[in-house]
Amino acid sequence: MTDATTKGGEKLYGSTLEGNEREIIDSIYNFTEKVVAENADKAALEEDFKKIVQTVNGASKNVKVLAAQTLPKYAANFPDQISDASTVMLALCDDADDQVAAHALRGLPNMCKDKDSAFSTKVAGLFLQVMCKCNEKPARLEIATRAMDKLIRTDVESVLTHIFTILEDDDESNEPARVAALNVLTTKISPQAKELLHPNESIEEMIKTRIEKILEVANETEFSELLSLLTKLKIFSRGGKLGVQGLANILGDQCGVSQGSPEEPDRLLAVCSEAVPFLKSGAKDEKITTAIATRVLPGFSSFSEEVQQKALVQLCEVAPHCSEEAAASCVESVWNLLVQNLADKASTAGEGEKEEDISIADCTFSFIEALLFIVQALGSKAPKAVGTTSGLTVTGQEGNADSAKAFKDKLLFTHDACTKISAKLSGVIQKARQDRSTDGQSRLADVQSGLICLKNITGLARSLMASPASFSAVPPAAGFSWSKASSGPKGKGGQKSGQKRGGGGGRPAKRPKPSATAYAPPARKGK
Repeated sequence: MTDATTKGGEKLYGSTLEGNEREIIDSIYNFTEKVVAENADKAALEEDFKKIVQTVNGASKNVKVLAAQTLPKYAANFPDQISDASTVMLALCDDADDQVAAHALRGLPNMCKDKDSAFSTKVAGLFLQVMCKCNEKPARLEIATRAMDKLIRTDVESVLTHIFTILEDDDESNEPARVAALNVLTTKISPQAKELLHPNESIEEMIKTRIEKILEVANETEFSELLSLLTKLKIFSRGGKLGVQGLANILGDQCGVSQGSPEEPDRLLAVCSEAVPFLKSGAKDEKITTAIATRVLPGFSSFSEEVQQKALVQLCEVAPHCSEEAAASCVESVWNLLVQNLADKASTAGEGEKEEDISIADCTFSFIEALLFIVQALGSKAPKAVGTTSGLTVTGQEGNADSAKAFKDKLLFTHDACTKISAKLSGVIQKARQDRSTDGQSRLADVQSGLICLKNITGLARSLMASPASFSAVPPAAGFSWSKASSGPKGKGGQKSGQKRGGGGGRPAKRPKPSATAYAPPARKGK
C-alpha cells in the first residue's frame, strides 16, 4: 500500500511510523474500503468500527487524525456505537495537538445529523468554549467558528438552546461565555433568521419564551440584540400571530424588573426607548407610560438631570400611544410636576427686578415644554381625569374655578414670560446669523431651539387655558426643541433652560435629546 494522507494532505505513512501504528492505520483504511462495498457484512463492520473507537484513546497523533475523520463519517451506520464514538470525538477536540483537535472539530457537526438534540447542544457548548479560549489557542478559533456555522445549518434549535442557557446565567464568571454566545447569535443566526427559523413556529415560540426570561438579566448590548432577533420572527411581523403588539407587550412586562432598586429609572427608560418604534407602528402601550409616570416622576428631584431629561423625552414619545386607563393613572404625577416647574412671579422676579426683566434662569423651560405636551397627550385619552385633577373645564365635565385659579395664574405668567423672551430672542437671531464661525453657528442653533421651546409652550398653554380645555396627542408642528439643538435658550445670567431651578452653581443640564440617543442600558439583575 502506498503512503496515505489525510484530506488536508498530511502524510500518515513514512519512516516516522512506530510499533503497531502502521497496522492500526491499515485497519482503519480497510474499514473505509469495506463499508462502501455493496455486499459488506454489517455485523463485522460494526465490530471494526468499535475497535477504531477503542483504539483512539492513547493512540498516536496519526491514528487520532485519521480516526477524527472516519468516526463522524460512518457513525450513523452503527447506532449502538454512536454514544462511545461521540465521547471519543469530544475528547479529540480537546487534544493537546492542534492538528488532531482541528480534524475533530471539523468532523463533529456530521455526528449531529442523526443524534438527539442533547448531543448537538453539548457540541455547541464545546465550540463556544473553544471560541472563549481564542487567546490561548488562536489556531482553533477559525476552525471552531466554521464548525459552528455547519452545526447551525444542521440543528439551529439545539445551538439556540445552548446559547440561551448561557445568556440566562448572569454570574460575572460567565461573562466570556456570554460574549461568545451573543457573538454567535448576532453574527451567525440573526442575519440568517429567515432561512434558519422560518417557517418553524415551534422554534419561534421557544425563542420568544427564552428571550423574555433573558431580558431580565441582559446588559445593554444583549438587550438590544435579543430584541432585534425577536423583530425578525414571523410571529411578530405585520399580520403575524402576535404582531408588533406582541413586541410592545414583552417590553411592557420588563417594567416590573428591578422595581424599587437604584437602577430602576435607567432600566425603565431603556425599555421605553426600545418600545417607541413598535408604538409608532401601531402598538398600544399598557404599562410603560404608567411605570415612568408613577415610579420616576414622583421622585423626580432626586434623580440626576440626565435621568430627568430622558424621562420627559421618553414620556413625550410613549404617552400618545397609551390606553385611556393608563393615561388616567398617570395624570396626577405629571400634573404635579408641571405645576412645580411653571414660572412663578414671586419666585422669578427678584428684589429690584421688573416683571419685564424676567429671565429663564429659575425655570427649566424645556421641562415645561415636555410636561405640557405630556398633559396634552394624556388629556386626549382621558380628558375627565385631567379635569378632575386640575379643576379645569373639559368637554363633558364642568371645572372647579377655585382649584384651577392658582394653576391658571402660573400658566398665564409663564405664557407671558415666554412671549417676552421670544421677542428678545427674535431680535438676537439676525445678529447671530452674521457670525459664520463654528461657535456662532452653535449659538444660532441654540437660539433657534430656544424659540421653538418658548413658542411650543405658549401654544400648548393656550390650549389648556381655553374653556373647555382642548387636548391633542399630535406633536407641535415645529417639532420639539430638544430635537433641534444640543443646548437650550439662554436667559439672564447666561444660564440655560436645562439648568435646575434656583441655579445655585449646579452644573447646567444637558438638553433632552431625541429618543434615538436617549438610550440607557438596562442594569443587569443583581448587579
